[in-house]
Amino acid sequence: MLATGGIARASLIALPGDAADPGWLPFVQVDDVAAVVRTATALGGTILLAPRPALLNGHVAVIADPHGGILGVVNRAEAAKKGGAK
Repeated sequence: MLATGGIARASLIALPGDAADPGWLPFVQVDDVAAVVRTATALGGTILLAPRPALLNGHVAVIADPHGGILGVVNRAEAAKKGGAK
């Protein structure tokens, strides 16, 4: 985890042996992760990582658009209120 001012900003992970090439996974701050997930699926997107309590108290998800574009969505403020993030 890479952090500044005590706030997580990025992380680095080892690629699995069968991974193609390294890449970036951008995250955007949203007001309501669950609402974004619902909208994404209604518009034909795919949920790659569903919100769940073990990850920032359910305030993070990874979605893909119908063309394969991948994006993370997060609400750090809500997670912090529940003790899951700084």
